[in-house]
Amino acid sequence: SSGINAEYGLTEKIIELKLEADRQQVQFNATKRKLDNTSKELKTAQAMIVTLKSQNSEKADRIAKLTREATIGLWEREKRKLLQFADVREASLEIELGSLKETSERFRNRALDRIAFLHDQVYKLKLK
Repeated sequence: SSGINAEYGLTEKIIELKLEADRQQVQFNATKRKLDNTSKELKTAQAMIVTLKSQNSEKADRIAKLTREATIGLWEREKRKLLQFADVREASLEIELGSLKETSERFRNRALDRIAFLHDQVYKLKLK
């Protein structure tokens, strides 16, 4: 009877150990699945980070290009304004120069006429 009890006790212990081993195997499998899923999520996140970094870099390059283009456009508009102003100023100065040349020419002609008149007067006075 004590041998049967001992055998029964061993069988019971073996069953308990097998059940514990099965529970641990189930727990291990669940933990492994979680780890595998987490690993997949990590790889997906890392791939997404690489993609987002690439997109960010492309966008930064695009922004830099657009900024350069905008700056160039702004300078081109300012340059056109300055050139238009310079053209208007040049035309104004040419008109002013033309006017000064006419005034100078009239003054010169009057002075030459006056000199001729005075020469005539001197000549007439010498004849008297």
